[in-house]
Amino acid sequence: EDALTEPQVMLAISEVLAEGNSTRQTLFLSNSMPVRDGEFFLYPPGSAAAGGFPGSVHVNRGASGIDGIVSTATGVTDSSRPATLVCGDVTTMHDLNSFYGLTQDDAASPANGARPPLTTVIVNNGGGAIFSFLPIARHGQDVGFETLWGTPTSNFSFERGMSAFGLPYESASSSESFKAAYRSSIERGGPSVIEAKVVERSDNVDVHQEITRKAVSLIDTILGPPAPRDGVLPLKRYRGEQKNDGSKTLLLLHGWMGDKSEWDEVGESLGVDISDEWNIISLDLPGHGESSLILATDQQAAHSALGLDAMQPFSPTEESPFSLDTMARAVCQSLIEDHGIDRLDAIAGYSLGGRVALAMKALYASNSDQRSGLVTDETHLVLLGANPGRLPSVTEDGADNEEDRLAKDSDLAMKLFASADRSFLVPQQLDEGHLNQFVSRWYSAPIWGGLKYRSPDRYRDMIKRRVVSLKRRRRDIASVLYGCSPPLSSHDNYKATNPVRTTFVSGELDAKYSAIGRKWERLKGIARHVEVSNAGHGLLVEVPDQISSIIARVVNDEEIKEIATGLPVQAESVVEVDLESQRSPLTTIGMFQYESFSISLESGEEKAKGVRGIGWGESARVDNELKRREGYIISLASKDGRAVGVGEVSPLAGLHEESFEAAGSQLEAVRAFLLSAEESDLPKIYAKQILALDGALAFCIDEILVRSGLGGSSKMSSVRSGLEQAMISVAAQIEGFPLPQALVANRRNSKRLALHRPLARLPVNGLVTRGSTIGVDAKISFPSIKIKVGHSDQCEDSNAVVQMKKGLSSAIRLRCDANRAWDMSTYRSFVQELMSKDVLRFVEFIEEPLQKQVVGGQWLFSRQITTLEDSSRDVSYALDESLA
Repeated sequence: EDALTEPQVMLAISEVLAEGNSTRQTLFLSNSMPVRDGEFFLYPPGSAAAGGFPGSVHVNRGASGIDGIVSTATGVTDSSRPATLVCGDVTTMHDLNSFYGLTQDDAASPANGARPPLTTVIVNNGGGAIFSFLPIARHGQDVGFETLWGTPTSNFSFERGMSAFGLPYESASSSESFKAAYRSSIERGGPSVIEAKVVERSDNVDVHQEITRKAVSLIDTILGPPAPRDGVLPLKRYRGEQKNDGSKTLLLLHGWMGDKSEWDEVGESLGVDISDEWNIISLDLPGHGESSLILATDQQAAHSALGLDAMQPFSPTEESPFSLDTMARAVCQSLIEDHGIDRLDAIAGYSLGGRVALAMKALYASNSDQRSGLVTDETHLVLLGANPGRLPSVTEDGADNEEDRLAKDSDLAMKLFASADRSFLVPQQLDEGHLNQFVSRWYSAPIWGGLKYRSPDRYRDMIKRRVVSLKRRRRDIASVLYGCSPPLSSHDNYKATNPVRTTFVSGELDAKYSAIGRKWERLKGIARHVEVSNAGHGLLVEVPDQISSIIARVVNDEEIKEIATGLPVQAESVVEVDLESQRSPLTTIGMFQYESFSISLESGEEKAKGVRGIGWGESARVDNELKRREGYIISLASKDGRAVGVGEVSPLAGLHEESFEAAGSQLEAVRAFLLSAEESDLPKIYAKQILALDGALAFCIDEILVRSGLGGSSKMSSVRSGLEQAMISVAAQIEGFPLPQALVANRRNSKRLALHRPLARLPVNGLVTRGSTIGVDAKISFPSIKIKVGHSDQCEDSNAVVQMKKGLSSAIRLRCDANRAWDMSTYRSFVQELMSKDVLRFVEFIEEPLQKQVVGGQWLFSRQITTLEDSSRDVSYALDESLA
């Protein structure tokens, strides 16, 4: 059990380097087992970013796989960056004479005469261990395995060999002794050799197989069916238990991102303001607070990332577990079955909670549900800044454009999902910074009436609580945002209210909901609209005592007089939530320029032909000809002039929503902002974070676009792409590396999700454009040919594919690119045509077969994938434009 194994060698190197007690090492991994074990086991424990973990990793494929490894590693080593070589015993013997170079003066660094500080770890397993993993090993001496494949090295002494070269030598046969020897070697510096005497080759196979079995078992646990979800919604009682003695119950429902504790101040005040016959309770809504995690567990995150989750947050409303009606039913069910509450005499709901209250009222309005006694026509409703639905004749007074609202909610929900995925890859501090930025933007909307300026303490506390909530379950909270988006919910729930028993409350500084309240009151749909002076939308945070007073007067059937807050602006400085404390800006943007270009795509003697079928859908048809490509080249420079980046902005009709002219206007807006901004307002370039691809690049571009007055990024993808190209190039120059090396040097250590099958590169294919053909005698050097389809009816397309295949050898495969030309019916007909003509078996995949899948006027990537999965039963599909 104490014997040293090959995986332990890599783990030990990781642990020693992560201690950070030495100069950052260069690591050289030999063929064949070390490079494989390095990929699987060379991971630093904890945070090794500041330690001595490898600054770079090198490999070399020799003429026979293992030739020249020691000499190459010697060449990689220099005195300023010591190196560690991990190689096998057979590899070492193939290049044994190279150790002589480490003993010579001419191997010394010209800078200081020191010999190369190369620590060579010889993993001695007694031969070629890689071959023991092959099926032939099972036949043993019947096929001369040990002699011809095992190539034993037991007759050679590495200790005597290193003594002959005069090199320091140590051996180790346990993990602890190896770590001690390795630690001593890198601290001492100079060339040295450690022989790691590991278990025999057959035992090595057993060790790797056992590790694989345990890893598979863990993955099976993660990817298995999730545990049954507890539907109990946690409840908090501020006073009393419901009894059959005539007592009454008041339910308090919180808003989005909140939880039952949001009502604490109001609940405590109500205990004084209303009579003892009232029981006062608050409840965590589904997806919030301490209610069961739905999509926010690590297991659910893995399912979602791998597309295995049957619970889709962006499903149609009737299928969504996060719709308003589903949440209302869940609240009613939990109150009755889990908490023994069979009647509600009053419900006070804030924002989302008010909308849930309306949905509960609508649920029982027809008395068709068995729980019809929970909410009755006599139940008081107090709605705090809650959207009632589509009131009659609402065309102004701040009514939302539904398409824009759904797009906005969808965009915010997707950003939270993306940040949830990113949270596995970035340091916790940076993740909290991203959430801080998201929340601060949310609460900077006009409906909040500048809360951070009027009450900084309460604002600061609210931001902290929201960040804590999002860290724990942002997937659930994002799903509720989209699932309960007003355009996806009933517009008629307000009709179920009893006007005499309904009160609407808004803050004076919340113009949107104050306008709704006034309109509803004019329509005689509510008993009263109460407008709290000097308050915005955050009524529970800003004015809990006033809200308690209003609710008390409603349930006591008292007259409500004007409510004034008298909330002063605090003298202390306003809280500013940004990333300055999280990250150190290296430089700022100093110059931005752009210049248009126009390139002719026409060819032929008469210059009549352009490029056909470029774009999506209708734009991809053969009769659509692109004769000229237009766009802009942009250049972006740091303030100090040390770095300049270039990007291309080339909007394409049928692919991008913005036109060439619109893109130019957007670039001009960016240029005008950067030209006129004060230096303190110029966006910062966080080079390391940008190159780590941890979300900082997206936030930087968002900041530029927002400050330029362009808002979100949904309609300017070509502009965003060009800015990203330029910005990441600038960041690489600031760091002093070419871009590929800069990305590697700044990558974050990440938790990796296991894939159900390994990733692989697709071989390059030939291309046949729309309207073109391949001659019968054409020589094809590609393993596959891509043919453009979707420009005719499916029969003509399938015939074109059949004819194409007839002119090719049986070894050449086909790829069909439809550029989103088809609806589902046409797509399936095309596949059936190919199947009936026995050609489908030669088709590797069909690229982007389906038209854009739009929900509420907004294209959703999740819907695109779901529809493709449902319709691609007999053939693989590929994505292109969907990933742009």
